[in-house]
Amino acid sequence: MQKFKIFVRGRLDTATEEYPILGVLDKYTSFEAIIRANGVGTFTLTVPDGSTQAKLLTGYIDPILGQRGGPGSGIVVV
Repeated sequence: MQKFKIFVRGRLDTATEEYPILGVLDKYTSFEAIIRANGVGTFTLTVPDGSTQAKLLTGYIDPILGQRGGPGSGIVVV
């Protein structure tokens, strides 16, 4: 099994026109992806429930940085 490096990216920052990287998903249980050229791919990712990685994907409120992850976020696979 090949080990991928998976990052969580945030929503578009309109000031910089960039999608900020919020964190790394380094404790995933499984990852399967179907990559399509010039089309929409799909993926299945399993992470431990209640982990920091799960919070990045489902969203949480950081007391200093505000909303992190959740709807509008995505992943980057390397």
